[in-house]
Amino acid sequence: SGEPKTYSLEDGEYKIGISFSAGADLMFTLNPVTDKVGEDQTTKPTPPCTEHVDADGDGKCDNCGADMPEQPEQGQVELTMKSEANAAGQIARLLLYKNKTWEFSICFYGDTYNHMAAGTWAIRADYSAIDLAITEDEANVLGGENIVVVLDASNPTDVKYSVTLNCTVPQVGELTFALEKVDNEQPSEPDPDPDPDPDPAPEPGDALYTSNVASIYSGQDSAYLALEERCPIKQSDDG
Repeated sequence: SGEPKTYSLEDGEYKIGISFSAGADLMFTLNPVTDKVGEDQTTKPTPPCTEHVDADGDGKCDNCGADMPEQPEQGQVELTMKSEANAAGQIARLLLYKNKTWEFSICFYGDTYNHMAAGTWAIRADYSAIDLAITEDEANVLGGENIVVVLDASNPTDVKYSVTLNCTVPQVGELTFALEKVDNEQPSEPDPDPDPDPDPAPEPGDALYTSNVASIYSGQDSAYLALEERCPIKQSDDG
């Protein structure tokens, strides 16, 4: 707004709210002790990453910097299951790979699927269902419950596969998807002429104080707040 604002300490921290023109509201916190940059900086534990995103394709998570989880090779899909678009336009996809691993992802907009969870699968001896064990779900999107894909073989020429997934997605909320088998669909190949890589996610640089790095727009972007020392701070005679 162009107007100066004053912030006071609350429980030892400054709380600074920022609104973006696209409608995102963020609350940054600055601790004068633990967030100070320098030799005497006190490190604080880093909270676990709630959603791994690799928008720039460098193999590192744009939010936490960790290596992206290994995903099965495309082109080796045994079974594809998808949901219809819900009221907000979100679509879920479940891929079962021939190497007995699976991947669950959600498309929030456009045609880009965001990796959510993964694991291993096995079909039951009586062919009544497929059991999916969860081995990777850092954001607890699936709530820790193993997945059962029901097989309906009442019509041998057209076996039905179905499963309903109740999800809790960080920054989005609770979602429910009813997935069914999709015939002859493989993950899309990369665009032969992709758009230029987006600017890398911001990282705190040279500053006197830096806030947390916040994820916005469902993990597609991030932001942080840095306070730089523009002029020397004079010490009074009494210290």
